[in-house]
Amino acid sequence: MKLLVFSAHPDDADFVCGATVAKKASEGHEVHYVVATGGQKGNQGTDASPDEFARMRENEERRAAALLGVRSVTFLNHVDGELEDSHALRSQIVKAIREIKPDILVCMDPALQKFDNVHRYHRDHRMMSIAVFDAGYPAAGNPNFYPEAGKPWAPKEFWFFGGETSIFEDVTGFMDTKIKALTEHKSQVNPQMDARIREWASENGKKAGFAYAEGFRVVSLR
Repeated sequence: MKLLVFSAHPDDADFVCGATVAKKASEGHEVHYVVATGGQKGNQGTDASPDEFARMRENEERRAAALLGVRSVTFLNHVDGELEDSHALRSQIVKAIREIKPDILVCMDPALQKFDNVHRYHRDHRMMSIAVFDAGYPAAGNPNFYPEAGKPWAPKEFWFFGGETSIFEDVTGFMDTKIKALTEHKSQVNPQMDARIREWASENGKKAGFAYAEGFRVVSLR
């Protein structure tokens, strides 16, 4: 099985579903990342220029992804904070889907519209989730969309994170790996991160009868 995980910024996927990524990779499944921006506006006190900071964050993501067992990380090189649900972005996403040929597309839930959390509803997150949905269906599997992006490929499912939940992944044995990967994002993490990440996973675990869990909303593409 192949999973293609999309995120707007370096570290997004690691924070939300890093333990699931580590679990799937350990089970022999292929996991790949596509990251829309370099996160260059998430500079927290360094003297680096936006371009330098983007390279720093890209390197952080590559190290984190390697620890989780991710096979490849592709950056689409859009500007942090300026992502648009555009023809150009959807074309890039379709190309990635057709090249990797995933069974499952993983991304933030495009149904998230409550605007009750400033981090979750960051504009880049919203734009990326909608673009992935539209690229995943109908575009990726239809030869009439983006013929320049390669031969059509139709994934089987969306796994949406960040919203309502239809399945829980038991990630009890993979939290240490997730935390270790997150510490590679040295420009972003803080000392309270470990406890907060475990608390969120514990709350999900209680809903499913596990010590720790990560939740997803599954939508079939068949």
